[in-house]
Amino acid sequence: MAVAAITTAVNRASRGITQSHIESFGMDTGAGTIPKGAFVCLDASGYAVNGADTTAYVFVGIAIETKTFAGSADGDTEILVDCTVGKWWKFGHNTGDLDATTVGTVLYLENNNAVDDATAATHDIRVGTLARYIDADECWLRVDFVAPLAAA
Repeated sequence: MAVAAITTAVNRASRGITQSHIESFGMDTGAGTIPKGAFVCLDASGYAVNGADTTAYVFVGIAIETKTFAGSADGDTEILVDCTVGKWWKFGHNTGDLDATTVGTVLYLENNNAVDDATAATHDIRVGTLARYIDADECWLRVDFVAPLAAA
């Protein structure tokens, strides 16, 4: 079963690191709503969008609030994102692609709510590593690959 993208807030379970690295990113005019708990990417212009397996997107973290774009230009609305490297998050994955023998596998973004291995990803947007397999629908993801952030 494929794990669908989320459209409403999710109180995402996390573990491992108690001190989070939070950043604020300006949203793209076409971002719509980015729900709390969603993967967040920057598009080719450097603005926040819902995570998706899309050309030129780079992963930056997990949304810690739900935010709907409300403005007229890119960056008019900002969203807070947890960019902590090494933190574990509970996420969905596609049935059949991951199992207990694939712990340690690099995981790639599928949509704003799911990860997968390289065989299922088209654009290979690295997110992290499979830290623990839970079942056919969920896993613990260790975020290892947050895009470098430019100095403010």
